[in-house]
Amino acid sequence: MKLLDAVVERIQTQGLGVPGKDLFRGFMPAQVSVGTLVLARVTIDDDPYTGLKKGTFQVVTRAETADAAYERASAVKNVLKLGSQQLGEVKFKFIFPKHEPLVFPRTDGSQYEASVNYQFVSEDWSN
Repeated sequence: MKLLDAVVERIQTQGLGVPGKDLFRGFMPAQVSVGTLVLARVTIDDDPYTGLKKGTFQVVTRAETADAAYERASAVKNVLKLGSQQLGEVKFKFIFPKHEPLVFPRTDGSQYEASVNYQFVSEDWSN
């Protein structure tokens, strides 16, 4: 999916992850103790009046402490808060975090995860 690829590429180019090692799209293996996952679990809307795409995606970070998970999510949040910018094949009007990182209780694997949901508007990339 072009949206997720563009977001993963942005995180990578900002030095916050290496795809397949600690940066993942759509699925993060359970054995990864420190990592970042980019996923979209809701539909992306096509606006028939403007020709724009609108929607949300989520970034989940995992670390060994709650503070580390929060800090990793905050670092990603800082590089994904964007105005008009081209990322990969997607020309975003904006990407904006909807809230501060939400840290979840320790997982069965003894890590903590933090999540931030983002909203975005972009030009149509399907053409």
